[in-house]
Amino acid sequence: MAARFAMSGPSATALTGRPRSGAPRRATLLLGLAACLTVASPGALAQGRLDAVSVRNSRGELQTVTGKVLANSLTEVRVDRGGKERTYDADQVERIVWGEASSHYREGLKYFERGDFQNAADKFAFAADNDGREVVKASARRLAGDAQLRLGHGAPAHLPLAQAEYDRFRSDFGDGRDLPPVLMSQARASLLAGDQAGAAERYRALFERGSGDAPTPGYPRLMCMRAGLAAARAATDTGETLVARELYGALGNAVRALLAEASEGTETHAQLVRLAAGAQLGEGFVLIASGQPNQALPFFNARVPLGSAPSGDAGDPSLRFGTQLGIGEAHLAQRDYSKARVALAGVAALDHTDRDRVARALVRLAACYRNLSTTDSTSQAKRRLTYVVEHYSDTPWARVARETLAADF
Repeated sequence: MAARFAMSGPSATALTGRPRSGAPRRATLLLGLAACLTVASPGALAQGRLDAVSVRNSRGELQTVTGKVLANSLTEVRVDRGGKERTYDADQVERIVWGEASSHYREGLKYFERGDFQNAADKFAFAADNDGREVVKASARRLAGDAQLRLGHGAPAHLPLAQAEYDRFRSDFGDGRDLPPVLMSQARASLLAGDQAGAAERYRALFERGSGDAPTPGYPRLMCMRAGLAAARAATDTGETLVARELYGALGNAVRALLAEASEGTETHAQLVRLAAGAQLGEGFVLIASGQPNQALPFFNARVPLGSAPSGDAGDPSLRFGTQLGIGEAHLAQRDYSKARVALAGVAALDHTDRDRVARALVRLAACYRNLSTTDSTSQAKRRLTYVVEHYSDTPWARVARETLAADF
């Protein structure tokens, strides 16, 4: 392919779509690779080629600088340009396209692009040990972890292997610019493995790095805000309601401060609005986790009318579907299965913003069917759970669905 892949944000754990067939799923795979790698297309990786570093100048314009990257750390990127070194602040660098890497690294990219994650993991692990450039070794080690994480979606035994690769990255390249997304991926791997307490701890540590008045250099603020929401949700699911409330509150304050600085109409502003919605709805889910669905239901119902969304954005789908999920789960906790089914079915059918939320709604919907005791309730429940396992294996709810199917069907 002629496309180049570069690092510009979180790992492929970002959840933004619902691939339903081969072509959309392949597009999602390529977008995920583009979002999480600091690499180049196989054709561009011949020996002797210069690296291409995309840098934002003081006016916000993106410029490409060619040379040989000597260092790629949390604080700076150093580039040799014809015998003269140039240093850029790490937060100025959007992406790096490697011009020179080993054949194993190149082959790993090809396998990853095809969805052959086992061969990709093997090639990247070898490159991480043997490539001639330290900066490429760091990229390869992270990619070995990412490939194992993808394998872990369908085969949970690979999740510890992903953690091991990420631990190697942290040990060998602890000041690398890829460290924040590696930490994000480790937290996600813990969540997928069912270690919600461990995931909450990992997410919270990352959130604290990027929140407050003096965030740690090299930690993208938006990524850290996403970690904060994930930490609060994981704490809620483990019953740590006091911790969850604290996290939702801190996240809300941090996001409001960032929203005040963000320009409306930008992707950054849109993501912050979605994060603000998650923080706003957190109290309702904490009430359900605390055994108070009778209080949670009016909380969520009060957020249905227009005008309740952050920054006056009443049309934000994340707020709308999050509210609908809360209503469904509150009814489920009250054992009003018919009303719960209606609300949850709407989320499962229409939400296009959060794969985790869709999978969660489907699992809860299966619980509704199992309790309705209609003639086809068992088959309807099994159908939803099977769909989650087959189509939402990248979410933590796939594990819940697998375990329920094994135990009860």
